[in-house]
Amino acid sequence: MGGAGGAGGMPGEPGLRGSVRLAERLSAGDDPLFATVEGAATFTRYARVPNPPVPLGVADACTLSSLADPGDAGDGVRIAVGDVTIEGGAIDVSLAYDDLGEGYSVNADAVFDLWAPGQMLAISAPGSVDMGAFAANVGAPDDVSGVAPTAAAGFERAGSVVTWDPGNGDEVRVVLRNPDGPEVITCVSEDDGQIVVPADAFAWLADEADTLVFELRRVKIARVESAEPVGDVEVELQRIHVDRRVPLR
Repeated sequence: MGGAGGAGGMPGEPGLRGSVRLAERLSAGDDPLFATVEGAATFTRYARVPNPPVPLGVADACTLSSLADPGDAGDGVRIAVGDVTIEGGAIDVSLAYDDLGEGYSVNADAVFDLWAPGQMLAISAPGSVDMGAFAANVGAPDDVSGVAPTAAAGFERAGSVVTWDPGNGDEVRVVLRNPDGPEVITCVSEDDGQIVVPADAFAWLADEADTLVFELRRVKIARVESAEPVGDVEVELQRIHVDRRVPLR
């Protein structure tokens, strides 16, 4: 069902913000052992906080956005907080600040697995003169299974029900993207196994759109405050099911 909180950033006044995003992505039909690992972290001193793009439409628990409108990136300077460590998962990982990239990233050529279901990850950094130390504990998201519709069934412009096996996510995000255009439909639900994508949402897509990139993301979220200098840090762990060519009828 719909109704869980959305995927926007933390509200608040200009100041110090941190974002840690870790994901395991699995294409439909692949062995769960061969998920692709993704991960990045940024820490920023903002004079003006970013704002996401205004939705082009809202239908029930779904919103329409455009890749052509990234929103307001705000006005800020990237900062380092020491090495970001990820412990308690499949392996311990330490991420060093990349001066060129102005952030932190997981080396997917060296890290092949971040967690197993049920593990509790501890994500922390010692801090710096720019932002204090932080520590967040986040439970790993369950593997995603039982997802429908499949490529064989496809989506219906008259409205479709997306289903999956319920799990431990703080929320589930269903993302439908037109591979030949900028339109993106995002629907947010509790992790209860079902959400409806209504006809009004599909009506946003171009008439010629006949396939969709379909992602279902099980998300675990933690928000913590660092030590002095105080900043807000948001940590997300995502287990992502992706099907790249699902028919739209």
